[in-house]
Order: sequence, then structure tokens, then C-alpha cells
Amino acid sequence: MNKSWECACGLIGISLLAGCGGDAKAPATPVKTISTYSITAIDGYLSNARAWVDIGENFLFETGDRKGVTNGSGLASISLNGLENPSQYAAFVLAIPGQTVDQDQPGSPVSQGFLMSAPAGHTTVTPLTSLVHLYMFEGLGESTAIAAVAQSLGINSSQVMGDYIANGLADVAVKARAIVMLGILPEQELTSGSDVTAPLVEFRRLRDALKQLDTHHHLVRDAHGRIVLDSDSQPVIVDDNALSTDTDGDGVIDAADPFPNDASENADYDFDGIGDNADPDDDNDGLTDAEEGTLNTDPFNADTDGDGVNDKDDQFPNDNSETVDTDGDGQGDNADPDNDNDGVSDSYDEDPMDAAKSNCQFDAITSTTFEMDASSVHNVILQCGGYLPLGIADVQALATLRRSHVTGTGGSEAFEFATNGTGVRYQNGQVVGSFNWQITTSNDRNGFAPGMVKIFHSNDDAEVWALLNKNSETNAFVVYSEFSSQGNGVVDTQAISQMRSLDYRQSTDPAPAASAVLSPCTTDDSAFTGDAPTTAATQAQFAAAIETCKQNTSGGDIPFTADLVASRSFLWGQPGGDLTTRYTFLTTDGENQGFGYRFRNGGYQTYQWEVENNQLVIVGSDTPNASSWVQTFAILGEDEANQETSWKVFTQNTLWVKNGTPSGITAEQGAISSGSLVQHALPGDLLSQCDDFNTGWNDSTQSPTDNGATPAEYEQALTDCGTPWTTTPLRFTAALLTNTKLLMDNGHSLEFSGVPATNGDGLLSGNGAYVTPGTDQPVTEAFSWVIQANGHLVLSFTGSDKAMTWTLQDADGIRFSALRFMSDPDWQLAPDHGVIRNISFTVSPLM
Repeated sequence: MNKSWECACGLIGISLLAGCGGDAKAPATPVKTISTYSITAIDGYLSNARAWVDIGENFLFETGDRKGVTNGSGLASISLNGLENPSQYAAFVLAIPGQTVDQDQPGSPVSQGFLMSAPAGHTTVTPLTSLVHLYMFEGLGESTAIAAVAQSLGINSSQVMGDYIANGLADVAVKARAIVMLGILPEQELTSGSDVTAPLVEFRRLRDALKQLDTHHHLVRDAHGRIVLDSDSQPVIVDDNALSTDTDGDGVIDAADPFPNDASENADYDFDGIGDNADPDDDNDGLTDAEEGTLNTDPFNADTDGDGVNDKDDQFPNDNSETVDTDGDGQGDNADPDNDNDGVSDSYDEDPMDAAKSNCQFDAITSTTFEMDASSVHNVILQCGGYLPLGIADVQALATLRRSHVTGTGGSEAFEFATNGTGVRYQNGQVVGSFNWQITTSNDRNGFAPGMVKIFHSNDDAEVWALLNKNSETNAFVVYSEFSSQGNGVVDTQAISQMRSLDYRQSTDPAPAASAVLSPCTTDDSAFTGDAPTTAATQAQFAAAIETCKQNTSGGDIPFTADLVASRSFLWGQPGGDLTTRYTFLTTDGENQGFGYRFRNGGYQTYQWEVENNQLVIVGSDTPNASSWVQTFAILGEDEANQETSWKVFTQNTLWVKNGTPSGITAEQGAISSGSLVQHALPGDLLSQCDDFNTGWNDSTQSPTDNGATPAEYEQALTDCGTPWTTTPLRFTAALLTNTKLLMDNGHSLEFSGVPATNGDGLLSGNGAYVTPGTDQPVTEAFSWVIQANGHLVLSFTGSDKAMTWTLQDADGIRFSALRFMSDPDWQLAPDHGVIRNISFTVSPLM
């Protein structure tokens, strides 16, 4: 908030300014920087609430923000820790359930949290200042936002931003408290733009009722303490006289009594029209009040223990730490070490809820501290479902085995196995040692079972690898390691861990075409402190770094095309680190651009991407009103057989510039880093949101149970179904349908063979097969397909009049489904009718 004064005297904000007027040549009084900053929190005065100065300007409390806790007068004294001008940032207060106390009701803490704020330059934080701040987030200036709140509440603009309690503004206090009581303010910190805008939507809906409230006009609560609403979901407002009107004399005023003429009833908890005294199930949770008495649950709370599961469905309704007992042994799943009773501990079990699946989780075991022996290793392997014995031919056929540790240090590694029992180990493109290897036999003197890989490193460390009995795209190994940590050849620690193999090949598979070289060049990479670079770089320096790397590698840079990334997913890892970030690229329009999403640190961020000047440019934003970022990728040489490549990346982030870290960084500067990218199939976890338009089916005949739908109704379904999605339906692309399989959620699959060609109409087309699983063998139906100009995918089955039309949907940049229209002449429908269904599917290469 920019403010200016021609002359300021007295205590203003955090500085004591003196020397106004007088001789212009007189020396100015030094500025006295104070160490604390005060924020006052008011609904009534709030004690034990969290208050902070929002340096990140993102409606969140996070590292770097200055915080304090309010006292009994609602005052928080915040230590600034070197922050010189806190008044340039917004002030926030979070009332915390069970902790914060409103001094208007000092007997108990608040039961529901709420977030309040005030614009920069204001230190009194109330429900009214919160609405002003939200209006300003929408784009209004401060004075306009204050006027908008005042007009909506029917008060004077001068009454909006101050302490209405200290100023004796009782009518304003009533309105402010009602804003909290009606749940207009958010309950917690905000994480998205919709979270920020939602409170104003609710305020606008309720502002006519709020305008009526004053010391003589009141909100009404029912016998259960809930605000009474009318048929339009507006709060009921009554005057003083109504507070004493009780027709049936049952102690509940008529305005709050759903049965004002029946003295035997004055409440209806579940709003079913039956008074609580007569209702056998007051909370409508499926348990009668008598049953709830036996179970010792609350008949006026459908979820007594507050764990999110209805009492009727909760096997432990009074224990919020347990809800389910999968194996029926009387012990809740959270405490039960073996939920499916399959004999494999949940800590190892790949699927602890399915007794038929007992393979190890990838991250089940890791240790670097405890002593192990061969028999202990075997016990672990048995817990993980056994192992697959390897032969000499298997390891020789690998040529390169690329592995990634699940946890711990070491990051990503590559091993080259030579046929003479020797090999070379790489880390991030650099040779870090050699090794000898052999396959254990039944005569192994250390007691290992046959078919394990023994590796003896040049630094005297040793490892034994056992390939777990696991049918997976990325195989899992248990690794038994021996370390000579003192460098004297004496083994002093033994440990067990797990790793993934990203490139294991059976002996019948072709050998990899190239050896593993990861991130061969880190020249001119920027050093980082936390999330910000300590040394900035320019695009020109980035280009120079790429040229230097090209001279130091045999492959140079690789020509970049959109087909390399479109409709594909990649894992990214920094040199020496794990593959911690996933990029997924989806095409929307044009041949060289589209949108995608980045997954890292447990969250998703969407972005736009474009291939430009033989480089990939990504533009994204993590959270509303926060950091935007740009990344420019260049591919370097040494392409790996397992589709891992070395990359150089230039990253610009506006947050670095805004926070001035490091000093002097400009909007044109960023940071240079390098790493490796591994191609993956598109992720699963797909969503089927839009099923309201599906046509009914008769499961016994696999035919529709109604009269079907027309193509026009399908197009309307697409329009209606698109409403929850953030984007329009996506276009099917050549990259998505080249030698790929779409596995549907009903077990059926569409297998697209070959590379699509352009037909006579200029549309992409090709062939494939529809596979229906069977008990003996799958049923396969051939089809031809074409992508229409509107992006729809149309399948025509060979030798049949049956056809399918698919439209790909995107839920939120993360999950995918397709709305399908299928016509079949065998159904007893009109010729132009068919069936609409919504299907989720995963995408994988066609092997």
C-alpha cells in the first residue's frame, strides 16, 4: 500500500520521524527502528490466536513470515527479526479451534476456526477488514473496497477499519460477529484462487440479512445451536419482541421452534419433519437412538468420533484413530500389523488390504545401522514374496542396469556389466568406480541362495542383489550391502535396503543400445541457498553453458521436437539426487505447444509449454497471487537406452525478484542447473466425474435398458459434462495413439498399432484392436479409427456396423476420462440411437 506525506511528525508505523519544518539544512533525527510490531485481533477480542505479517503475500503462514500469539486483549506483539517495514505487508489472524478464545464468550475456545486479515498498513484485524482485503484481492482500490463493505452492511465508511469495540459501535459489532457466525470467512489458510474468492460470494449472498442486524435485530439459533434459515437458505432475523414469543411455552421461542404449537417438541435435528422426542433416529445415521445408547455414541451426531466416517459404517465409532477392521480380528487396521492376515507384515506388504497380494512395497525396508546376516536377508526376501533367480545370460543381456535407490543417499546410478565378470559404476554421468560380479550358486560359501548377483566394488564394499518375485514395469531388488566405511577393507556395517531397476531386461530381450551416462556437464550451474540462487545468470550465460557442455560431450545437443514430450510424462532429477519431480505434457492446440502439470513436494502445478528454437519453454504458476516461473530446457548428448537424457535448464522465478534474493537479481535473470529426465507412461489415478449422462445397461445381455441416446444428446452431454472441467475437451493426438494401449476401468482395452497416417481428408487415421478379457482367452475385434476435425476419436469395427465416438476429458490437469458414444445394430434401438458411457483409462506403450 503506497502512502505519502508532505511532512510527518509523531510515532507512525514502526519509525519515530522528527525534523519537520525548520531549517532545511538542519540534520535529520536518525530513524529508530523498533524490534516488534503489534496486531490487534477482534471478533470480540481474540486471545491465543496466531497472528502474522504475510511477507509471502499468499494468504499462508510459512517460513519467513513474522508471527506472534494474541493475548487476552487481542494484542499480538510480533518480533520483526530485522524486517524494517512490516506495514507494507498484509496482517493475518487465524482463530484455531480448541485453542483460540473469543473474550465475548470467555468460557470455552472457539469450535470452528476462521481466518481474518487486513490490508497492508493496517494493524487492526476484524471480519470487516477481512472483507475489505478480499475485495482488494479482486482488484478494488482500498477506499473503494471500504465503501463497498460499508454499503453492503449499511454502516458509515469510517466505521469499517477500526476497533468497533473500543469505539462503542455496538451495531457494527453485531454485524461483524454475524459474519463469523454465518461461516462467511474461510476456516483456514488459503491455497487457491477459489479459496480466496469464495468468502465474497457468500458475503454477497447474505449481505441483505447482515444489513438488517443491529442491537435490536438478531440471528436466531435453534435448540441445537444452529442458525435458523428460511426456505431460501437466508438466516432468519427477528426483533426484540420475537425473543420473548413462545406460543407453546416449551422454552424455545417460536422463531427457533419447528413445532411452535406443540409443547412436546421443540427441535428437529435431522430436518426430517419428526420432532426429536418422537424420532427414533435423530441424526439419521442409520442407527436408532436406542442402538446409539448401547454403543455409547451420540444420537445427535452422525459421526461421534469425528473421523469422517458415519457411525453406522464405522466399526470403531468412538475411536477417531480407527474406522475399519479388514480381517475381522477385532483390531483396527491402523493398529493391526497385518490388516489382511496374509502373514506378510503391512510394513512389507505391497497391498496390505488384499491377502492375494503379498509382494514388498518399494520403500518397505531400509537400514544403514543394524547388523544382518544371510539368513536374515532370506527372511526379508520371503516376506517380500520370494525372488526370481538370475542366470549368467540374464545379467550379460543387461549390458546396463539402471537403478534408483528408494530412500537414502546415492541417488541414481548405472552399472555396466561386461561378459568377463567386470563392470563400471556411474553416478550422474561420472565414473565413480569399477566392480567385479558373479552369480551365486548353491555352493556359495556365504550361504546365499543361487541366482543372486554379487558385486565387489573397487573400494572393498560388497553388495548382493536379489530380484523380487514381482511382475512390474520397474522391477524391485532387495540389496544386502557390506560397507568398509573406514577404508581399511574391514567390513564393520551390514545393512539391507531396496532399489528399483528402471532397465532390467530378460535374456530373451534385446540388449540396450547405449551405455548409461548421466548429466555429463554441470558447467556454470548456479549455486542455491534454499529455494533461491546465490548467483544469478542470464539467457546468454545459459546459451554459453550449453555450448561448453556440447564441447565436452560426444553427442552435443539433441534436436528438440514436440513429439518428444507431447502426451508423455517424465521424471526429473538433479545431479546426485533422486528423480523427485514429474512433468506431464498434454497437447491442446498447435503442433508445438500445449499444457501440462508438474508434480513435486506432494503438490501439482499446471503450466503451458512450447517448443521454441530447438528448446522447450515452460511457463507456470504454483499458487494464486504467488510465484510464477519459467523454465527453458535444452537436451544434451549421451542419450541412454532406457530413454534417460541429460538436460540443462534455465529457471526464472518472479519470487526471487520480488523478495530481492539474491541482491540485485533482475526479472531477466535466473538460475542454471542440470539433471536427468526419464520418460514414463502417462500416470494412472484417473477420474470418472461425469456419469450423470450414462445410458442404463442390462448386465445380463450387455444391452441398454432404455431407448438409448442420439448423437445430438451426446453432444449436449459433452457440453454439460465439460462444466466441472477447467478446460474444454482435449484433442486426441498422434503421439497419444502411436503404438499405445488404453486400458479401461472395466478391464477392456483399445490397442492402437503402428503410426497414424493422414487420410484423404487430411485427418489422422489408423488401425487397432478392441480386446475383451475372457476366462479362456480374450476376444479381439479389429477396428479402424480417425480423429475428426473437432478432436473426437471415431472407431469403426471391421465387418460390423458398430461404431464408437470418444471425447477425451481432463478433470484438473491431473486425471483423465473419456465420454463415449457407442452404436450397435444388434441392440433393439432406433438406427440413429446409441449408448453414452463415461470411461476412465490408463495409457501405456503397446509392448
